[in-house]
Amino acid sequence: MSTNRDTILLETVKTHRGRLLSAFLYGELAERRLGQDNLKRLLGSVVLAAVICTGCVGFALVTSLISSQAARQGQQRAGGAATPGISDQPYAADYFDRSSNRGWGAAEVGGRWTLRGSSSDYAVRRGAGVMEVPPAESRGAFLNRASRETADVSATVQISRLGSTALVVGRKVKADDYRAVIKLSTRGAVSMTLVSRQAGETVPLSNTVSLIGKYPKGEEIKIKMQVFGVNPTIIRAKVWRAAEVEPQAWSVVAQDGFDRLQRSGVVGIAASRPSGALDPLRLSVLDFVARPVIG
Repeated sequence: MSTNRDTILLETVKTHRGRLLSAFLYGELAERRLGQDNLKRLLGSVVLAAVICTGCVGFALVTSLISSQAARQGQQRAGGAATPGISDQPYAADYFDRSSNRGWGAAEVGGRWTLRGSSSDYAVRRGAGVMEVPPAESRGAFLNRASRETADVSATVQISRLGSTALVVGRKVKADDYRAVIKLSTRGAVSMTLVSRQAGETVPLSNTVSLIGKYPKGEEIKIKMQVFGVNPTIIRAKVWRAAEVEPQAWSVVAQDGFDRLQRSGVVGIAASRPSGALDPLRLSVLDFVARPVIG
């Protein structure tokens, strides 16, 4: 028993010495436990901060990507207003491949023509829709069943008399409309402007631009007009000789927000002859096509 007691005593003293040495070197046990707890808290805080930082970086990256995509889409939409696409499928088309001594009848696509004035002033012959316009008067033909909010209208025409006016209507809502006006002076100079009929008044939408120089009467010319968008509506047009390549640039461009015209409308073509003229004008329309503007 004595041996065991001595052994126990020695072990006890050894243990006390170890504890005293640890206390001397590292402090009291409670302080050491607090340090370990603080170390754990520090490590946990570092890990938590790293997780939060990673989440913030990821959120910022995703937000940046979304913002960039939205900006690109906005730019595409803005660019689409300037350079829209054109559908391959016309909603109105007429190549006048028929004969009629009175009126124009029905277009190949778009229903019957609605004519302004006497039907005896209209005929279809030799592949053209012809309208006779007496001095101091005007005539017009419209496809009232072909109504769209957007229109890319093209027409090939021949004008028999100088000092006359031809026009393409890109959107007509009852008595109001957007039109591209082509004027031929008595010397054959060609000019174009964009105007609108609004509540009985003629409202200029663009400057008058001189175009293709001298125009021999009876020469085929092409007219193209686009009307698209609402609030505002974009209107633009160009004209060129049929024997030449279509120009890239638009001759005249404008925009307008007249409330009665911010909706679907019909398309058509018209002509007028001044009061001082001695002879009637014969406007021959070789083709007339309207397609929706897309994009």
